[in-house]
Amino acid sequence: MYDMPDEIDVQADGPIRIITLNRPDALNAVNDPLHVGLARLWPRLSRDRDARVAVITGAGRAFSAGGDFAYLEELSGNPELRTQTISDGRDIVLGMARLVQATRSTEDDGGTPTDLHSVTLLATDTLNLRE
Repeated sequence: MYDMPDEIDVQADGPIRIITLNRPDALNAVNDPLHVGLARLWPRLSRDRDARVAVITGAGRAFSAGGDFAYLEELSGNPELRTQTISDGRDIVLGMARLVQATRSTEDDGGTPTDLHSVTLLATDTLNLRE
């Protein structure tokens, strides 16, 4: 879905989009294809009129170990890749921010104040909501 690199798997479950970082052998550490894919993901998700919720997870035993050391080393010696990575990083952050902003409709635009009905929850398999 969304023509992503192998490092990102997007599945639809009704209005839910499940986004999986897919480098489990590297603890989903971010390499160039994963970083570029994340930069391209947000505009595509934003255009998906059937999507209402996005869940981001990681394949395997880790969500993400952060930056892949080999990728970071490559960035240090490649100014063009570094410049593109900085640009993609900006696209990732702004894309995520725009999606959060888009969920906040107001009665002025004919919607309901969805931010009053939305909850962001970071959970693990050991989370107990009763405590």
